[in-house]
Parts: sequence; C-alpha cells; structure tokens
Amino acid sequence: MLIAFLGHSNQQVKTCAWNYLKGVTGQNFSDSDIQQWKKWWGENRDTFKFKVSPERLVEDFQKIIILDEFNRFQ
Repeated sequence: MLIAFLGHSNQQVKTCAWNYLKGVTGQNFSDSDIQQWKKWWGENRDTFKFKVSPERLVEDFQKIIILDEFNRFQ
C-alpha cells in the first residue's frame, strides 16, 4: 500500500511516502520508479524485517494517510 503513494498526485504525500520507504528499507530508488520499488518488495517481502517497531510503522503510516485525506479536501 505504501508504494502506491509514490504515484500520488500531491507531491507532499509522494515525498513523505518515498522518504519513509527509503528510511525503513535502506533502498534509494527514485520516487518515480514505482516498478523498481514493487520489484524489490516482491523479492524481499517474505524475509524483510522492519527496522522500526510496529507501533512506529502504524504511527508514521497514519500520518501519510492523514496528509492524503487532508489534501483531498483542499
């Protein structure tokens, strides 16, 4: 789901998702290279360990969702 935000029309949402993905994965793919992110996730999803706690993941992801919702009403 988070990778899908890389295609968001709002640059703030897109940048937030990209920075978050880079931070938790250690990868540095372009914010516009959604296919590369999907490919990487497909190859690593079964063995990937998040570097942050589940609570932090939820909190950060909620911020992205809130930003997305906020921008829909502007």
